[in-house]
Amino acid sequence: MRIILLLTLLTIKASCFSQDTIPISKVDTLLPFFGKLPIRLHGYENRVVPFGSINPLYVLISYKESKIKHFEYFRMDSSKYLRYQFFRSDKGSSNEGIKSRGIVVATDEIVDSSTTGARHIGGWDDKYTREIHYYKGFSKEGEWDEFEDSVFHHIYWTGNYVNNKRTGLWKHMVYGIGDEFVLEEIDYTKDSTKRIFSSNIIKTISLDSLKKMLVGRWHLRSCDEEKGSRMFYSKCQTYDGAYGDDCNNKWARENYYDFTSQTKFVRQRGEGCYKFRESCTSGQWKIIEANGERFIEIKFTNGQTWKLKVLYFDYENNLITDRQ
Repeated sequence: MRIILLLTLLTIKASCFSQDTIPISKVDTLLPFFGKLPIRLHGYENRVVPFGSINPLYVLISYKESKIKHFEYFRMDSSKYLRYQFFRSDKGSSNEGIKSRGIVVATDEIVDSSTTGARHIGGWDDKYTREIHYYKGFSKEGEWDEFEDSVFHHIYWTGNYVNNKRTGLWKHMVYGIGDEFVLEEIDYTKDSTKRIFSSNIIKTISLDSLKKMLVGRWHLRSCDEEKGSRMFYSKCQTYDGAYGDDCNNKWARENYYDFTSQTKFVRQRGEGCYKFRESCTSGQWKIIEANGERFIEIKFTNGQTWKLKVLYFDYENNLITDRQ
């Protein structure tokens, strides 16, 4: 009988010592700047002003194991931030490496949670405390620009978000040298799979019509260095069947391509185009089509071949190409 009683007391005592108190506290809802990780866990390459604030004025997030900026947040009020996202490399960028920009708003929806805990040793009792972190979501709202080109950022989509979804009319834009052109449009209030080609006719015009419209002299809006890829053209005006002074005048030597027929071209170097090769002044050209895109292939008499992807072409005789 004594043995049974002793075993019972030992079991009760061991059970008591195996139980720890676990106070649980719920931390204020956090904004998901760093996903599940709290701001204090990130290294020196990330910056928060003021540090430790639930709603900081400014947050900089770098790419993992890098000092290159990934996100920037600028507080507009307690729940609204202007967010910039950056490409990993902004080398050669004309737009400081920006990938997207617009406003995000903290929602009331709890999208995730994480738990941290610690054992406190000392005193009469060893205690284990646990904190539960809840994270609100961010929703894109209002006007956004979303860039596609990670090097030059000359192509982007622009439109509005409502509750993190595209809505209304979105425009696919190409820009450079002070001009902007609409490549295509999508109306998200309707069937978002259907493109609206408002002024860019490159994908709707027939190949035969395109060849005929390209015949003539095309002025380059800037000197196209041979290392460059993006080219902006406008067709030279004609008067009474002769070329106008905008491409062929006695005061200045202009930079242009002259598609003299549907197979041949000549090229003139304009003033200031110092990297232009004088040997690349004539040759053959043709239109080719691949994977739903149209290209101008030009072969110079010195053996060099260029393949120009036509990004934009309209009835006002504006032409934009990218050299592949």
